[in-house]
Amino acid sequence: MRGSFPARYAGWCPNCRTDYPVDALIAYVREYLVFPDGRAGKTILVCEDCAKAVTRDRR
Repeated sequence: MRGSFPARYAGWCPNCRTDYPVDALIAYVREYLVFPDGRAGKTILVCEDCAKAVTRDRR
């Protein structure tokens, strides 16, 4: 996926509700793609699999 990058620190994906380790591929997506009632201007970090899923649904 274009725009994904390795995580510098361990984190948590709010979409699939799982932890990702250091060096896992993550990406920024708009909050409203993950949560329909979210704010349009805010970006959140999600794991690469979730980023692929939510951006494909919008196309």
